[in-house]
Amino acid sequence: MSIYPRFMKKSLLFFALLAPGFSARAQSLGLMPLSSELRQELLRSTVALLVLGILVGFILRLLKLVLEHRLKMRVVDMGTPDTIVAQLLPTQQASRAAVLKWVFLLTASGLGLTIAYYQQPWGVPSIIILLFSLALGFLGYYLALQRVAN
Repeated sequence: MSIYPRFMKKSLLFFALLAPGFSARAQSLGLMPLSSELRQELLRSTVALLVLGILVGFILRLLKLVLEHRLKMRVVDMGTPDTIVAQLLPTQQASRAAVLKWVFLLTASGLGLTIAYYQQPWGVPSIIILLFSLALGFLGYYLALQRVAN
């Protein structure tokens, strides 16, 4: 079982609990415009959190793979029948789908970052470009899975 559904549930719960605090402190933009320093700090903080999240996700995934490998080696050493060991091994289709997903997402995010770089005033349009590029990456991944399934 993957850790990602539990992680997503916790993330959604975190943001749902965080939202009322933001709405309680909300002010109109006319009263308090964001300075360029504050925007840069918000951008740095957001990027730092995203990089940290990706790094933690990578470490957790790596730890999961190592522990699964140790478990499989222990099962093989105990003399378990080959049919049970084959059921424990991940299928080639699942690993190919994971690689395909990351290829599509990283390519789309790279293209989105490139387009956002050439659209100089950083801000909401750049974020929208990144979101649309990631959405197109997910769409490409979905279509590729449908094509492989057929």
